[in-house]
Amino acid sequence: RQGTLIPKLVTGLKCWHLRPSCSFYPKRNFENVLESIPDKARVIFGFGEIDCREGILVAVAQNKYKDLAEGISVNVEVYIEALEEVVMAKNITAYVHPIVPVLDPTRETVKAFNKQLKRRVEASKFLTFLDFFDALLTEDGKDFNPKYALDGTHMSPSYVHLLEEALNKVW
Repeated sequence: RQGTLIPKLVTGLKCWHLRPSCSFYPKRNFENVLESIPDKARVIFGFGEIDCREGILVAVAQNKYKDLAEGISVNVEVYIEALEEVVMAKNITAYVHPIVPVLDPTRETVKAFNKQLKRRVEASKFLTFLDFFDALLTEDGKDFNPKYALDGTHMSPSYVHLLEEALNKVW
């Protein structure tokens, strides 16, 4: 099936910011961007990298969670609940992009987050997980696949064929 992707950028958004009580600017930006998306659209959501890089780890260090697993679980739940609310409000079809494992120091956290995220999305009747995370890793699953590397921090557009293949499976 043919389709056109129109980027809608929301910078600095953590999954944690999507909780109902939050009024931090990135959440307001997210809400403003959502207003620009028509009802019944197909939307790919890709958040969680900042949570894995700093948010959850800092919260665990400050004893806000007993461990990393609890921090991930809470943040995944906040994310899923927010996306399900958006789906119901706008009657959109929502696809969840896996968090990318580009950074060496956060890769294990990203793997654990994606595992819970995938499980929780698959249990949702409103969301679809774009299941290509494993292809972003080397065959042994330890490192980021260098063919998708750009600058050590970001992923190269060369991964888009994985996104296309995942969308074709569920679209």
